[in-house]
Order: sequence, then C-alpha cells, then structure tokens
Amino acid sequence: MNWDKSLLEGKQRLHFIGCGGSGMFPIIQILHAAGYTITGSDVNEGDIINYERGMGIEVTIPHTAACVHGADLVVYSAAISPENPERKEAEALGIPCVERSVMLGYVTSLYAAPICVAGTHGKTSTTAMLTQTLLMAGKDPAAVIGGKLPFIDGYGRSGSGETIVVESCEYHNTFFELLPHTAVLLNVDADHLEFFGNMENLKAAFAKFCNAATDTVIYNGDDTKTLDTMKAVRVPNTVSFGEGENCDYRAVNVREPRPGFFAFDIVFEGCIIACVTLGVPGRHHMYNALASFAAAHRAGCAPEDIVEGIGAFGGAG
Repeated sequence: MNWDKSLLEGKQRLHFIGCGGSGMFPIIQILHAAGYTITGSDVNEGDIINYERGMGIEVTIPHTAACVHGADLVVYSAAISPENPERKEAEALGIPCVERSVMLGYVTSLYAAPICVAGTHGKTSTTAMLTQTLLMAGKDPAAVIGGKLPFIDGYGRSGSGETIVVESCEYHNTFFELLPHTAVLLNVDADHLEFFGNMENLKAAFAKFCNAATDTVIYNGDDTKTLDTMKAVRVPNTVSFGEGENCDYRAVNVREPRPGFFAFDIVFEGCIIACVTLGVPGRHHMYNALASFAAAHRAGCAPEDIVEGIGAFGGAG
C-alpha cells in the first residue's frame, strides 16, 4: 500500500481532479463529513457534480490550473493524465498528489472494521446489498459502491459506525491499497488478463488481497478458482458460503416462487437460521445474498434483520 497514517496530517483543503466520477464521490462525501474543505473539478456537468455543489463544495468546469492554488493535497482519478494542467500545476507548486485508490485506502483505514468486497463478478451488487442490509439492521456503515444504490440515492455514504463497506477492484491491483478487517471473495474468473497475464497471476493477486485481512475472509465455497486461491490464504478466520455440504453458510431448499426470482433457506452450524426471498432476479444473486448474509451476521446483525434487508434490496446500477 502507498498510503500512511499521516497522509492528511496538517492538511485541511483537499482538491479532487475528476470529482464527478462515481468512484470519487463517496470518498468526497466521507472526507467532507469529517470536516475537510473540499474543492473539485471535472470536464462535464452531471448529477454527481450537482450533488457536490448542493453539499457546498466548489466545483470548477473544466480543469483549470488555478483550481489547485491553496490546496494542501490533490487527489486525482486514474483517468487523469500526468499532463493534466491541474496535476502539472500542483507538482510545480510542490503540492502532494495521490491517486484515488491511495486515498480510498486511507479513508478505509479510518474505520475499525472495513468490509472489502472483491471478486470478478457481483462486486457492485453485493457491496450495495450489504450496505442496505446493514443500514436496515440498525448499523450506520460508511460505503463506497461502484453503482448507485437507490436506498441511499447515491454511490456511497459517510457513517458514524465502525464499519465501511468497500467495493474492491482488482484491476491494476488497486485493492492492494486496502486493509480489510473482513475480505469477501465472491468468485475468481478470467478477466483483466491483459494486465495480469494469466490466471495464476490473477489468483495470486486475489490471495494477496485476502491475506491483508486482519480478521476474516468470507469466500465462495462452490467456486473452483476461488478454492484454488484460498489455498494460499493465511488469515485468522475463513468462512465459506455456497450450496456445497462443506460450506459454513449453506443455501438449501432452493426454489423459484416466481419466474426469475429465487428463495432459499440458510443452514449455519447445522441449523436453518433464515429463509431468504430475493427481490432481484437471477440465481447468481443467491451467492451475493449468501456473502452479504455471512458478512452481516459476523458483524453482529440478527438473522431476521439481515433477511429483511436482503429481501428489500432491488438492485444497484
């Protein structure tokens, strides 16, 4: 990881280049709520820009070198070129600059129990489902989601609880900036091989991410490539989910009460502890729900509250 605990020490005004991006907005929300003075810039107007201005944040369109004047730290998205006028001006003035994933890692570290959701498929849906479930269960998590969650009318939120739920992307190994308390590994499949080169490198990257977890890894016990990945994982606790008999959180009695929408019971420690009816179509969401259930259960939520939250989830995008 490229951040340290003193990243924001003595800093008050933070400037975000590319502040209109869905990945930047939750970080801005969290730091704004923490009392930092935020400014930003982007190339186009949009809904996120409107939200930020509504929060009292000064946003400039387009990128302009003078925007960084007076900033203590500049944060830029991965899409921002080193030739961007604001980055060049900041460097000329000696203002520290960090990429978004570095700041995300730092922000995540502000919470005692980060839950970081990774995997080739289902990250956005599971991060959103888990966030909504924790909120409905009476928790107050922060969240960084790669899609808009209608329940919170946004891509993330600041929270007063000890938990932050973070969508954790493997591309360019950006999830190496995170230090999870709980890592969730949904699945491992061939993707971004132009960066990783081969499946072995991809599995090694997911294993490294999981090994950063300080407490628990929750993983898909039915997915062969995930099981291969977990062979290299050494953390205090590992918890599996799936339909297989060896899974800790196991889906049984799977049924389809209406076309495309699934329901199932969850067995844990030999007993049925919940009956889940999904509010989103597709059998794949059963696995997202199992991962969300396991994470929320380990975070101290009662099964009946978790079931209500999962059932009320209508998707994110």
